Amino acid sequence: MLTLQTMLQLFTIMLALTGAYLVAHILHKMYGRIDYNLLRAKAFLNESFMKDNWLLLFLICFFFLVNAAVQFNEMLGLFMDEADAAYIEEITIFGVLACSVLSEYKWFKLINPTKYNS
Repeated sequence: MLTLQTMLQLFTIMLALTGAYLVAHILHKMYGRIDYNLLRAKAFLNESFMKDNWLLLFLICFFFLVNAAVQFNEMLGLFMDEADAAYIEEITIFGVLACSVLSEYKWFKLINPTKYNS
């Protein structure tokens, strides 16, 4: 049966595989085939790219904060039962991974030719 936890795990696996592909592709492009000065100029002169990456980093930090609060609650047993805490932990892990993959995708679009930028 397909439960919420199973769906989250499947989406997490798909996101992780997508992120691994994007990182591998970016690294492959960066070694020998890209002008680093041009890359720096593209990254820091593109205001949308910078804003999006800082927003994604902020969200990642927020998800880590939520995860830490849930774990602290589990240690002290304050206000949440274990089942709810487990779901929230899975959602925060998914959120961190999703923000990370979105950031990787932004780098992917920045490095690749305009055929990927629609």
